[in-house]
Parts: sequence; C-alpha cells; structure tokens
Amino acid sequence: AISNFGAQSTDRPQQHHHRKNNHPTIHYNAAQEMGKWCDAMTGVEGSSGMNGATKQSSQAEEEEEETSEPRRNFTVKQLRHFDGTKEEQLDEDKPVYLSLGGTVFDVSKGRSFYGPGGPYEVFAGRECGAALAKMSFDESLLDDIAACETLGVGDKAELENWLEKLEHYRCYPIMGKLIPDDKLPSSDRVISK
Repeated sequence: AISNFGAQSTDRPQQHHHRKNNHPTIHYNAAQEMGKWCDAMTGVEGSSGMNGATKQSSQAEEEEEETSEPRRNFTVKQLRHFDGTKEEQLDEDKPVYLSLGGTVFDVSKGRSFYGPGGPYEVFAGRECGAALAKMSFDESLLDDIAACETLGVGDKAELENWLEKLEHYRCYPIMGKLIPDDKLPSSDRVISK
C-alpha cells in the first residue's frame, strides 16, 4: 500500500500549536500522522513514540532545558566524588556520574544499575569508556581516557554504541567533559604577574 504520509489534506484544517516565549510555530500534525502510520505498519500502538507529541510535552522539555546545570569540566578526582554513595554531611545520596571517552553523563536515573549495589557500580564516578567498549570489568581499564583513543575498530564501534545508548536512548544528561590529568595546567603555572 502506498501512503500519503505528509500530504496536506484539503478537507481538514491544518492544526497549529504555539509555544510560549514567541518560539516558532510547531506543526504537530505531521508527527501525529507519522505515529499513526507507524502504528498501522507495526500493529503496535505507540510504536513510534510520536503519538503523544503535545504542547505540554514541548513546554516540559523547554523548562527542563532552562533548569539543567551548565556543562563543566571534571578532573578524575572530581568525577570520583559522584559515585552515588551517601553524602555524610547532607545525609543524601550523591548523584551517579560516569564518563565515556571523556563525556560525563549523569546516570542517576539508573542508580539501581550504576549506583551502589548495582551490577555496573564499578563504573560510578569513573571514566569507563575502554572498559565498556571491551565489555570488561578490569580495573586497569578504568580512568584511562587515552585507552579510548587506541581502541581497535570493533571496540571503537562498541564505545560509540554505548555513547548513543546513554545519550539518545536512555537520555542521560551530559554534564561536561573529563579532562585527563596530563592535560591539566601545572599547579605552579603563573597566569599574571
């Protein structure tokens, strides 16, 4: 069957939804049509994830962007703090961050997986790109960003898969970049006299 997906219908008015703050007009009609088409083709309702494209969801995404922390640089020592353990002074659990090839993610939503007691807890607060690329829990592969640069073709592809999974499928926020110790300026460096 040939689909008229995306074709404008003359018997139905085009629906417009406006976002706050004078953002450009967003046409949700095409997304809804695509969602209906995917549902029909797969036989699974909601298979595209586009049926719920609403004004409210776009406003929620906009508000989330406004309240997210700015990205920053981390040292290996600073990253180690974000291991999900209990913060004694505040009596709260610390966030769970991990780094893949120098990109630091907040994986706190996956605390049961990456946090204390989880199967991947060894990666909490660590650079784990090379270890995940090699599917290894070997401690010698942790906190070594340079190892990500020397991975073989297959392992580099696996690292890219992990990056894509964390950023696009799990939607873990990117918190910043991990700066290797050998790239940090010397502590006795004079900036001005």
